[in-house]
Amino acid sequence: MMKHVWLAVALVAVSPCAAQVRYKVRLFWQQPSHPGARTVELAREDYVAAVLAGEAGAFSSAEALKAMAVAARTYAHRFRGRHRAEGFDFCDTTHCQDLRLAAGSERLRLAAAATEGELLWHEGAPVAAFYHGDCGGLTAAASELWPDLAAPYLRRLDDTYCIWQGRRWWSAAIPPEDLGAALEGEGVRLGAEPAEIRIVQRSPSGRVLAIEAGGRRISGELLHHAVGRRFGWHLLRSLNYEVNLRGGRFLFRGYGHGHGVGLCQTGADLRGRQGHSYRQILAF
Repeated sequence: MMKHVWLAVALVAVSPCAAQVRYKVRLFWQQPSHPGARTVELAREDYVAAVLAGEAGAFSSAEALKAMAVAARTYAHRFRGRHRAEGFDFCDTTHCQDLRLAAGSERLRLAAAATEGELLWHEGAPVAAFYHGDCGGLTAAASELWPDLAAPYLRRLDDTYCIWQGRRWWSAAIPPEDLGAALEGEGVRLGAEPAEIRIVQRSPSGRVLAIEAGGRRISGELLHHAVGRRFGWHLLRSLNYEVNLRGGRFLFRGYGHGHGVGLCQTGADLRGRQGHSYRQILAF
């Protein structure tokens, strides 16, 4: 018998799927060219538990972990074969879902087992179950960042639980020459070393959609990916920021963590600690 929950404004079904589902996962470890990189095959629920270790190992709420298990499983069901051309389904990085095989624990396996086979559906198809670390109090609608993705259930919503104890601010200082090198690594050549960065477009939730630097208009996501791939994802943690040139370096100051679309993990964990069930967390 089908069960139903309310996810945003869409009616979705949580239903069992075949227990024999397995995924081919490429373990890159450090770099795609690392000699130890290999492909392994994981049963669906083992994959979910490994994703929980990578994406939600710090959660303190068992119900939030269950919600994450459903989201991770649904994401895998929806996007299976993302690396099909390379001979596997998923990588083990945040490009797909961060995965930690060696960091699994009994509580993570229990969260996967407690929701075994459950998926989120919308209009007969699994949803695009995106999630992120910290929305900063306001999630982004999928249409703000990815206009081509048909996901009306991923709406812009105030999340007071996320900022229950205040926003989590971050800052990063990047020299102009480093920023230029990062962009060049993504195929973007600036006319000159950037002496200024101007934010020229924001989304309705305040995320940076476009900047101007060195005479070029550049998307906020491209800048984020360029810096992340070159220097690590810990620098520009979100698209919620201001930027100024100070002391010969670009100083970014922002809040939140991740793209802001879908389930906010900070808010979800606090909801769980406040007594919300995993179904209530998913229904937000």
